[in-house]
This record gives sequence, structure tokens and C-alpha cells, in this order.
Amino acid sequence: MNKKPFYIFCLLSLAACNSSPIDDLIPNVPVNIELNLSDIDNLALQQIGGFVYLDGGVRGIILIRTSFDTYEAMDRNCTYQPTSSQAIVSMDSSGFFMEDKSCQSTFNLSGIPTGGPA
Repeated sequence: MNKKPFYIFCLLSLAACNSSPIDDLIPNVPVNIELNLSDIDNLALQQIGGFVYLDGGVRGIILIRTSFDTYEAMDRNCTYQPTSSQAIVSMDSSGFFMEDKSCQSTFNLSGIPTGGPA
């Protein structure tokens, strides 16, 4: 395993697919995280499909290893009623998709809505 730190440099933002008032947009938030993949807290990222929750963004970040050398980082803020304090996306226990249990929206591992009102 490569012992070099993994860096996430991105600007995370999501917006609801349908038109909504400006207050219902997820704000753009700069993110600059240094992540050591060999750290015990990040062991799940050593396998494809592994994920970790990170601090940062609007409601936190999900980082998923999607292939040998590819990772997806997404803000955990749901696109449906994003200003609600309950609009938080989490990995489903199966690990095959993400969901917001408060609005019943589901998302694929790239963050694209697949069901529910999002």
C-alpha cells in the first residue's frame, strides 16, 4: 500500500434538480483535507467499496473508494430541503447506495438521486 498521504481538494456543492428559492440551495464550501490512507481510521478505504465519513463541507463528507485508484467525495447534505437540519445523506447498510432517511431519497455512489423527492 502506498504510504503517501491522500489529498482531497475540491469545491463541494449540490443543488436540487428542480427550481427552488435561493435559500434552498446548498452553499458552495471550499474543502481542503489531507488524509493518510494508512491511518487506522481510514482502513475501510483499502478496499474497493470502502468508505469513511469526514468532517468538512456543509454536513460532512462521504469518501468512497470506487476503484483501485479512484475515490468519490460528496457532501452529505441532501438536495431535498437542504436547509433542514435532518437533510443528511448516509451510506446504506448494504454499501450499494446512499440514503437520506428523513425524506427517503436514495443516491447512487456518485451522488446522483435514484429515488425519493431529491
